[in-house]
Amino acid sequence: MNRDSVSDGDTRRRPIQTRHIEYASFLRDDGLFEIEGKLVDTTITTGRAIHVMRLSVVFDSTLVIRSVTTIMDAGPFAACAGDNDLFGCLVGERISPGWKQQVSKKIGRSESCTHQVELLFSVATVAYQAIAISPEVDGIDPFERLRQKGEPPHFLDGCRAWQADGDLVKEILPEFFVPRQD
Repeated sequence: MNRDSVSDGDTRRRPIQTRHIEYASFLRDDGLFEIEGKLVDTTITTGRAIHVMRLSVVFDSTLVIRSVTTIMDAGPFAACAGDNDLFGCLVGERISPGWKQQVSKKIGRSESCTHQVELLFSVATVAYQAIAISPEVDGIDPFERLRQKGEPPHFLDGCRAWQADGDLVKEILPEFFVPRQD
């Protein structure tokens, strides 16, 4: 990363740490989905990773969680390792709007590692994308499946690109296009 790429250019900066977060989604042979997430914090002064943690969330096509596994490979304190089974309380829960609040209700702030919970928060976005594009694994156009359902996709009006009155919806999912009311 170019350390000056976001700087205003007028102030000298010295790097402190880097955080790398990565997610990968999988369609398993048993028909379930799995997301693996990894977070690594590295200090610049020592080059040592102070946080290395991974998680795996397995869920079905309706976004109901079947298992959650967490692994803390490195943490700055012995107490960081904590209870790796803590996230098991999410088994049976559905990944849905309000996911962050749902997780926060189930797992108290002082019960877990803040960074593992942060890693878990973004699982919802990755899960929605995995479900949406999974037909491509079998060579099927994922938008065709949405058209066949006949109901607006969950991401409609969820961001600038997918505004119901926008050009992208008009082109790719015209049946859900809603002209602007001026």
